[in-house]
Amino acid sequence: MKNKTDAIQKSEFTSPTLVVRITETYRPGMTTAQICDCARWAWDADLERASSCKLVLAVYKGEVVGAFEPSKCDFAANIKPPKGKDANLVAQDIKEGRVAFEGVDISRASPFVGRKIVMGQSPIQYFGETPKKI
Repeated sequence: MKNKTDAIQKSEFTSPTLVVRITETYRPGMTTAQICDCARWAWDADLERASSCKLVLAVYKGEVVGAFEPSKCDFAANIKPPKGKDANLVAQDIKEGRVAFEGVDISRASPFVGRKIVMGQSPIQYFGETPKKI
């Protein structure tokens, strides 16, 4: 098992994983439910690729702060928005065809939470193997 101070290496991802940067919505001290709301709502992502992901990691300032197992991934129009989300922002996300998910918090069991990860410029990134189309 990796030490929590070790940065996550791409080789550690054994299943398709969506990593999302939540810098704009995350605040220190949030509950895991609040972190999930930050991570699950409305990304400019490819629905088919995002739907293949078995894990979603929420990242704040280069550190994984939450891990979620998605149970449903769909266009934001088909997913209930987070409680308290501004209606105008919800409407804009839906209009733009953004992707959202519903899922279960698995942060306590995740070997990634609390560790650093290097991401590119994009607020979303995919890691791990993705199933090949037949």
